[in-house]
Amino acid sequence: MDLGAKRELYARAGIREFWIVDLIADGVLVCRNPGGDRYQSVTRVDPAGFLVVEGLPEVTVPAGSLFA
Repeated sequence: MDLGAKRELYARAGIREFWIVDLIADGVLVCRNPGGDRYQSVTRVDPAGFLVVEGLPEVTVPAGSLFA
C-alpha cells in the first residue's frame, strides 16, 4: 500500500517528501519532488547512511536508528 496507492495520493496532494521504512530489506526509500501522481526522485538509504529532512537541512537522522 505504501509503495502504491498511498505514494500516489501523497504525490498528488503535493507532499514534498515521503519516507518509506522497509523493515524487511533494512532500508529507507526517500521520495521527493512530487509531480502528478508520482515522485520524480526516489532514493534508497541503507542503515549506514543518514536521512536529511529536505525542509530542515540541519536535521539529520541516522538511518540505522530506525532499525534498532
